Amino acid sequence: MLPEEVRSFTQLADCVEQDPSCKCPPQPAKADYDGRVTVDFGDVCLLSPYRLTPKGIDIRIARRVISFPFASYHQDAASLELGLRMNFQREWLPSETLFYGGLKGSVFPAIVRTYRDPGSFGSHLPEHILEGSPSSQIAEPHVVEHNEEVQV
Repeated sequence: MLPEEVRSFTQLADCVEQDPSCKCPPQPAKADYDGRVTVDFGDVCLLSPYRLTPKGIDIRIARRVISFPFASYHQDAASLELGLRMNFQREWLPSETLFYGGLKGSVFPAIVRTYRDPGSFGSHLPEHILEGSPSSQIAEPHVVEHNEEVQV
């Protein structure tokens, strides 16, 4: 057996594809997020959709939406470019993330920053620490029409 080492693991959000042979009317696809963030746990990094809300940020990881409130909205939202330190509870993370990251314990600190295409200007280590009590809920699957491109 050969062990495989991975530098990062991307957990893409699940989606429901519209089957072209289905005679049912297509369900409208909606972009229910503002972009993607990297959630960096050190040994494993997730690329996840996010949405800014009036109270903070919602981050979707697999089938769960995790809501982090912002204490200082404009400062915290702007800090996403450089990175915010956020704590994630074990039950919010997919088993693959826990396995690949070697994550042990019940709460894991991560640096969350807006996603940048490879080769673009990198960011420095974050200094701002997000404070507050996050919450989580199960997310609805994203519907994709048959002619819509799905990035894998």
